[in-house]
Amino acid sequence: MGLSRFRVALAVVVSVIGVTAVISSFSTLSSLPALAATSTRSVGVAVGAPGGSAQGWTVSASYPGFSFIDGLACPSAQVCYAALNDSAIYRSSNGGVSWVNLTLPLEMNVGFVSGENAISCPTAQDCYVASNEDVFATSDGGVSWKMESVSTNGSLLGISCPSYSTCYVVGQTGLTSTFVARTSDSGATWTVTTLPSSVWVTNIVCPSISECFGSYINSSVVVSTADGGATWNVESLPSGVSGLYQMSCPTPTQCVAVGVESDASGTPISVATSDSGAVWTMHAVPGNATPESIACPSSSICYAVGSGTPLASSDMGQSWSALAPPPKPSLFLSIACTSTTSCVAGGGELISSSSGGVQIPAPAFAISTSDAGASWKQLNLPTSTTPQLAVSCPSPLVCYADGLDSILSTKNGGISWAVDTLPGADFLGFASAISCPSIEVCYVAGPPPIWASGPGNLEMIMTTNGGATWRPVVLPPVPGYLSPGVSCPSTQECFVVEGGEVIETTDGAASWTVDTALSGKIQLNSVACPSIAVCFAAGSVETTGSGVISNPVVVRTEDGGATWSVLNTPVTAKNSSLMSISCPTPSTCYAVGASAMGNVSGGFVIETSDNGATWKIDSVPTNVLGLIGVSCPSTASCTAVGGYSAGSSFTPIALSTSDSGGSWIAQPLPASTRNTYSVSCPTTSGCFVAGVNFEHGGLVLGSAVPSNPNCWGVGAAPFVAPTGGYWLAGGRGAVFSCGQVGFYGSLSSMGAKPLNAAIVGIAGTPDGKGYWEVASDGGIFSFGDATFYGSMGAKPLNAAIVGIAGTPDGKGYWEVARDGGIFSFGDATFYGSAASMPLNQRVVSIAAYP
Repeated sequence: MGLSRFRVALAVVVSVIGVTAVISSFSTLSSLPALAATSTRSVGVAVGAPGGSAQGWTVSASYPGFSFIDGLACPSAQVCYAALNDSAIYRSSNGGVSWVNLTLPLEMNVGFVSGENAISCPTAQDCYVASNEDVFATSDGGVSWKMESVSTNGSLLGISCPSYSTCYVVGQTGLTSTFVARTSDSGATWTVTTLPSSVWVTNIVCPSISECFGSYINSSVVVSTADGGATWNVESLPSGVSGLYQMSCPTPTQCVAVGVESDASGTPISVATSDSGAVWTMHAVPGNATPESIACPSSSICYAVGSGTPLASSDMGQSWSALAPPPKPSLFLSIACTSTTSCVAGGGELISSSSGGVQIPAPAFAISTSDAGASWKQLNLPTSTTPQLAVSCPSPLVCYADGLDSILSTKNGGISWAVDTLPGADFLGFASAISCPSIEVCYVAGPPPIWASGPGNLEMIMTTNGGATWRPVVLPPVPGYLSPGVSCPSTQECFVVEGGEVIETTDGAASWTVDTALSGKIQLNSVACPSIAVCFAAGSVETTGSGVISNPVVVRTEDGGATWSVLNTPVTAKNSSLMSISCPTPSTCYAVGASAMGNVSGGFVIETSDNGATWKIDSVPTNVLGLIGVSCPSTASCTAVGGYSAGSSFTPIALSTSDSGGSWIAQPLPASTRNTYSVSCPTTSGCFVAGVNFEHGGLVLGSAVPSNPNCWGVGAAPFVAPTGGYWLAGGRGAVFSCGQVGFYGSLSSMGAKPLNAAIVGIAGTPDGKGYWEVASDGGIFSFGDATFYGSMGAKPLNAAIVGIAGTPDGKGYWEVARDGGIFSFGDATFYGSAASMPLNQRVVSIAAYP
């Protein structure tokens, strides 16, 4: 089964969970002005700043859900890199025994665009990844990445790097134009060649710096070059070949590819050449295998994997034999071999859906062999988690997020997250509500697993040691649905609402009582307890009339749950409900929800400042379809999450206020965010949002500068100004001003044409009123009071530029290349360089003294 067909099937099988359908079902309203979303990696928990900035949210960690390995590269027997479809790259330095999830730039989007041929690593330290319209490179084993702009305005589909300095990348512009771009200076500059209009290439393999072969799954031709890409020959495959998945060329004259025959069933085949592509021959493969990836570690030995049994050939693909089956049913999309007997294969484990018959990929799956395929062992990849549904942050540094069969925790403000161990694999299916009254104590509630028999009762787990261990909590028999609410004003007191029920504990979950029953027509979704005596719960109440009509409702207790009273709200909307409530004090509350029609449309906010006696409807941006979560760290500051309509599509959004609801400002979330479910703001200077990305995985975003979320983890290393702030430069020329420094323009704000090379550094002037940006080709761009004194742009370089430093008086600067070469301009004096010295690692930056 081809990769494109597999992904289409996956999109159909995976359904949107729970309350997502509530928000996305509202009718489209008038259009909302387009919001500039930040481009990021996969997104479960988000950190941002409430009450002001509308510039976006950034990713601090990513947790894939349904994922598989698209590409593998193993430049040595110990070092392997795995590129996942959900914008993650793993690295192993011990032959696959253990893996590390590498931190990637926010602009980097590995995955669906580039497919199996997305990554190429010529050495253990050097790797290149084709991602959307750009190439990202590392020269330090994945510790840092820089964008090497190809400047083609097209989609990159495959990459092959026969040396650390030479790479070829294939891509497409529009629907018919295919190009190949080549660099011989580690990505500093690229030469682009357009292929014939009848040729489309998605996979490329280069056995030497001058010879390459390219192919496509739906084409019966192969292209090749023997002169470094200056000219390309179109070679015909044997009659009956429909297309090729992937190719491996151990020498410039020998290549083997796996693909399909042009018969009705798409029979798997292999094709081979031993004369640099002049003649290709077609060969059969065993009937129980459908190979989609191939690796030939020598001029005679090849291995192929896909679905079914792995295969091996000892005669360059002319005949194949079946190997030992993998430990679990899997689809393998990539294979890399470090010797004739040792290989690593990557893909995704296949599991049957609940409806039976259809198979979908679970978290990424990798296997290895050291005995030529006689046996395979499963490799331990980083643990992945499913969508995060709720989040609670008892402090700015400590947060817990829960979801489907998983709980994440951070102790450093979202910089890193751990996957906590739950008490049993079949406990707590949808962990959809959480409250953490301290950094050590958390309560998590949700319905039972979806495979449990019968409707089941509400379940709960808790931790008293900061997530080190979690234990089950015995609750009264309350029916478990999808969206309970939990609020714990202290480590001992906790209130839980589910449907029309309210239960509480006053002894740390040792015992529970059921509060006085509310009307059976009330359905509660959320609860907020600003003190041990006062609680507010929000939801909907069924009213009389034709059909089923529900209105928003808030109930309140002032005696610790002994009695509850129903409060009047100003919303009279058909089929509407309050989804979340937050009360920073016993007298002040904000509640958010969604409606289909009535005196409010779509998403709405109501608030009270007199203990719920009266409520008012706040004004929110138009076209907000629904709001599902709200958190208010103070009476004046709140952040709400939900979605709005962007034309015909549903787009996640955050709203914030810093003036007690007088105005709500729209904050776009990263483009890869699919839905948001919950928000927690431990202070007025930061928030976390739980949600799901487009690969149905958990989400984590972060901001280090509350007034500007873009100031966290963007682009190159910052230049710190003497005025108490710093600038960050993005790879495409964007500049972000953080702290007490001004913005003086950028390449992106000027509407500049595509860059010849990516921006790799920034340096400020001594007075903090200007800055220079430097590109990897040596080009200099000046802003504010920064003066241009010359550059290495358009000049030949032995190695790409990696940084810039200004002189103390601001009348000059130095550029540094990754080989240690120094270039001086203005009054910058040349004091020597490391260009001719042997280096254990490449140079990555430069600093001026004093």
